[in-house]
Amino acid sequence: MISPRRIPLTLAAAQFPVTGDMRRNARWIRRQIESAAARGVDAILFPETALSGYAGADFPSFDECDWDTHREEFDAIRSAAREHSIWVLVGTAHFVADGIAPTNAVYVIDPRGQIRTRYDKSMLYRKETEHFSSGNSLVTFRIGGTVCGVLICFDSCFPDLYAELEERRVRILFHAYSNAGNRGPTSVDEILIAQARARAYDASYFIVGSNSSRKHSAAASFIAGPDGRFSSLSRHKPGIVVETIAADDPFWEFRRSGSPSIRGAHRALKDAPNHPRIENRKSAPSDD
Repeated sequence: MISPRRIPLTLAAAQFPVTGDMRRNARWIRRQIESAAARGVDAILFPETALSGYAGADFPSFDECDWDTHREEFDAIRSAAREHSIWVLVGTAHFVADGIAPTNAVYVIDPRGQIRTRYDKSMLYRKETEHFSSGNSLVTFRIGGTVCGVLICFDSCFPDLYAELEERRVRILFHAYSNAGNRGPTSVDEILIAQARARAYDASYFIVGSNSSRKHSAAASFIAGPDGRFSSLSRHKPGIVVETIAADDPFWEFRRSGSPSIRGAHRALKDAPNHPRIENRKSAPSDD
């Protein structure tokens, strides 16, 4: 019998050129939800601030934000999730209160169109602190029996966040990015994907990464597995990348942190001898 933790999962990461026009962004999101559902996708991730746009880049600030339009379009996205019976993770601003900056959030919407949880970005980048409030906790949720987590963009530079999610037994990490609209290539073009692939391997989970396709984008949307598998879209072209994890996929048994080699290394460290020739950092390789 197949364990509940090993049900087949089909995951998708979307990309489109995110702007400050919420209605335009929402149309892209709904179209891509429909496209993903037609391909049998169970859960689709959209970029950081995919609905609202990114304050300070796509528009000056939230001072003139039309929160009524935001609410209307967000409700339409929830309806699309319900209509197509699909998990939708969408990045957008989360209103807190008058006089308090919104958080930079990813909402987790279940196939009934209900908000299952919301992650508020913990680590804000540079001038982002002028427009957003920081979140203060990580979140997890389950698709079937599979534990999932969420991170946003600059969180990728903090390994402790990945380690905490690993400790919570996360197997699928949804990571939303907004690193696009650059004048040209940057060092992040090489780092972002390499970082994600290394984190997937170290933490033993799949990472579903979604980024805006607005030129110049630091990376296309991708899905990276802990066993080295990797698929992605081309930069600057709207679309969705899809990966299916079968019920009998070796991934379900892939756990570096619990593997014999990892446990053996920890035992060796614990049992390391306390000897003067180890403590002496200037001793020669062989006995004098």
